[in-house]
Amino acid sequence: MDISRLTIDDSAAVEETWNLLQLNHRTDRPDTPPPSRVVFEAEIAGDHPEEREERYAARVDGRVVGAGGLGASRHDNHHLAFTYIQVHPEYRRRGIGSALLDHVTDRARAEGRTTQTSHTSETLPGGPFRPVDGREFARAKGFDIVHTERSRKLSLVSIEGKIETELLDDARPHATDYEVLQWIGPTPEEFIEGVAALESRLVSDVPLGGLDVEEQEITPERTRAKDAYEAKIGRVFASTYVRHRPTGDLVGHAVVAVFPDTPEYGYQWITLVHPDHRGHRLGTIVKIENHRLLRRELPSVRWIITANAEVNTHMVAINERMGFVEMDRQLELQRKI
Repeated sequence: MDISRLTIDDSAAVEETWNLLQLNHRTDRPDTPPPSRVVFEAEIAGDHPEEREERYAARVDGRVVGAGGLGASRHDNHHLAFTYIQVHPEYRRRGIGSALLDHVTDRARAEGRTTQTSHTSETLPGGPFRPVDGREFARAKGFDIVHTERSRKLSLVSIEGKIETELLDDARPHATDYEVLQWIGPTPEEFIEGVAALESRLVSDVPLGGLDVEEQEITPERTRAKDAYEAKIGRVFASTYVRHRPTGDLVGHAVVAVFPDTPEYGYQWITLVHPDHRGHRLGTIVKIENHRLLRRELPSVRWIITANAEVNTHMVAINERMGFVEMDRQLELQRKI
């Protein structure tokens, strides 16, 4: 077996690895959105301002039968290494995943990383089938399940009209001190400090279970750099924020990402409300207003994909009222290296 790092100029290796990822998607999670070629190639290029990526291909007899990856934060959480392992369905349980994991782990240790994370999916009762390969592999390699989420999807057509109107009519009387701000694409300069400040609360305010993640200090400069990167690869964000009128502070948001090569899907990034401003139905407001923004500005989006911590009962309740349908359970994995 040969394991080598992918480079964007090796078009043959990139193409073969991409075909493997597509095959695995059709095999393991065919009812979910397909992977994005744009994001895949951007990760190989490795120029994301927040996270440095390395991608690897494993070959047997010259054929790509496995893919692995390492993600390492550039600015904070320098103890963490994010790991990705995929193996061709016909070559599983032959040591290929183990070899890839060992290789990526050695790279992480060489950089001084001490905690390794990964994830996999499993079947929900009555839900679409998911192979057990990922969970069994992780258990055998000493990973613990430290956090669980449920993936859900929503048809934007099914919720349009009566359901959204009723939810908003119920929520707005509780939020008279707040106003909605919206945009498509990069953060407007007038809001960039407020956006950075709210995003810095992500780790402390969002349920992350036992994940060993440290708080981040997001600066306006980091926000600008991320926006420039997203514009470069063509990933577009629909953003809805709420501003507290008495203070002028941005206190909640919902953000949906749309990839250029899968424009029918919108991926719900974190929905967040500052703890001091909860109880005003702001989560409901920003989510629905963002759906309306998508319909106006990005009408190709037909489905919203999201994932919520199983312990986040408040956000789960909002999504269930909107009509999100469960797909599977996501397992967040972690081990010391």
